[in-house]
Amino acid sequence: MAEMAGDKNPSGKPDAMKPDPRRWYADFRALCREHVPAAVECLVEGMRQGDRQAAELLLAHAWGKPAQARGEEGENTQVTEVVYRWARPDEAPKPGGEE
Repeated sequence: MAEMAGDKNPSGKPDAMKPDPRRWYADFRALCREHVPAAVECLVEGMRQGDRQAAELLLAHAWGKPAQARGEEGENTQVTEVVYRWARPDEAPKPGGEE
């Protein structure tokens, strides 16, 4: 196919027909957000059944992750315990997944 004067698109498609990655991503995010309530309910159900990771994920997204301790330069430090407290203790997951 001969290139027409002024045609800089080697695929032959007009620029208007090319997918816009920013638009696609915005549409994808909007579709994902429609499922957020179901995803959160799934995490809550996992937490209620003793899934510690589900509980930690919910807390991290609701309140932010705990700050990591930093020691002096070259010193190895790490958090050895993170304690979460529920405002309503009756809603806290039971140890070992007990109901």
